[in-house]
Amino acid sequence: MNFLEVATAVGLGTILAKLIDVYLLQSIISKRSLNLWLREKKYAVYCELSSNLLSFGLNKKNETNPFLNLAEIGPAVLLTDDEALLEKLYEFVNKRDYMFRLQDGLESEKVHYPNYSSDPKILYSELVDDSKSIVYDLRKHLRNNDA
Repeated sequence: MNFLEVATAVGLGTILAKLIDVYLLQSIISKRSLNLWLREKKYAVYCELSSNLLSFGLNKKNETNPFLNLAEIGPAVLLTDDEALLEKLYEFVNKRDYMFRLQDGLESEKVHYPNYSSDPKILYSELVDDSKSIVYDLRKHLRNNDA
């Protein structure tokens, strides 16, 4: 082999290696970085949401405002792709609002709060179970989406 053939082979090998790096390895690295970033964001959001759920929102001011309660779950709604989890979250916020309304002695139309017990003790027990179930689902969701 002469020098020109060796240089051509080395040059083509270098170009081929760079093409593999650019098209294959960089996309894998980019995807892994995105997954890691998403997992970190989910962890932070799910921690805050778990605290809110388990404390019934009493860890913040204006805990009885349903719109603020919906705003509290907003980041988690954006980060999760689990429709069943989203329904549980919306249901929990609605049921918790109903409990606060009962506690404050406010009248509530059954149209807005269907199938909820009007007994505060039963409602509280259901909410405790619901909050634990949602936190369990959040934990499972984090663990199943490891980057």
